[in-house]
Amino acid sequence: MVWVFLADYRRWVRKFAQAGCEAPKPRMSDLILATNDTVIAAHAACVAAESLGVGSCYIGDIIEQWETHQKAFHLPQFVAPVSMLVFGYPTQLQKDRKQTSRFPKEMIVFENAYHDLTDEELTAYYDDEKAAAFCKRKYTSDFALEMERSTKEIVKNWMGE
Repeated sequence: MVWVFLADYRRWVRKFAQAGCEAPKPRMSDLILATNDTVIAAHAACVAAESLGVGSCYIGDIIEQWETHQKAFHLPQFVAPVSMLVFGYPTQLQKDRKQTSRFPKEMIVFENAYHDLTDEELTAYYDDEKAAAFCKRKYTSDFALEMERSTKEIVKNWMGE
């Protein structure tokens, strides 16, 4: 099963007009808030699925392939795909697979204030070679460049430009 989660501000634009309001075009803050709400809904679906023994996986190209999804789902202006989830029952092999390591807790959880990591802490947490490879993937890969292009198109669509 595949679910697509949409940031939908179109309803508000239409309702404001119906109510006789002279509301401005959606703003960047509206897109950010709608995106947050969409991600919250997607994550709630992941948690609910997990409670039923159903696995889920986010599919990142929902944004990268924005125009494709816009056409496929007939998305009008002020509606943007934000998250795509694939659901299914994991195999035993998938259940037993070692999970990808994440950052240590000390690096991402701070109490009462943000902690700007020292150079020594960064060195201890990050391998320079892996960080350099990640930087290259993050900013110069075809995927990253396409994601940047698509994101600009979503913002233009949202802002009515």
